[in-house]
Amino acid sequence: MIINGLAEALLTTPEWLTGLSEDKEYDSRTLCARDMEEHIKKYLDTVSSVVKREPHQQLLTTFLGKMIDLYTVMTYHFADAMAEGDRIAEDEGLKQSLRRYAIESGAIMERVYRKEMELPIEDMKQFLDGILHIYDEGRTAVKMGDLFGIVTAAEERVAEKEKFRGSLTSENDD
Repeated sequence: MIINGLAEALLTTPEWLTGLSEDKEYDSRTLCARDMEEHIKKYLDTVSSVVKREPHQQLLTTFLGKMIDLYTVMTYHFADAMAEGDRIAEDEGLKQSLRRYAIESGAIMERVYRKEMELPIEDMKQFLDGILHIYDEGRTAVKMGDLFGIVTAAEERVAEKEKFRGSLTSENDD
């Protein structure tokens, strides 16, 4: 029992702490979860003490949840950009070609990153701009369905991308 508590406090596993596991001493998911728990606690403390009406608290919480959904979509794009960067860094033939034309691999990585990240960042900007206009009247008004549609469209795009990637992987396995 003491070992479990100590392992949790040290962000590791009881097996690693007692020498029964070769795994690394910490789990990145645990570290991420702990960081997120701190952010969520701060948000909940603030929203419950500052925003007085429950419907407004719920509205803000819904917006936060949708922003997390958009951030999740962006995470897929970020991972793809980093994987492509790693592939570029390891490709000796590409390195030689780049040197021949005096192109820095960093310039290629910048383009890859920007191309991959542009759309999910624009989705986030559009969503945040929509929040600004939910109480507008007239032509600038934004409906909640429109906001949620931004998130749904982004999630559908990343699902299609993952489905396509999965089909390529299964073709290569054959």
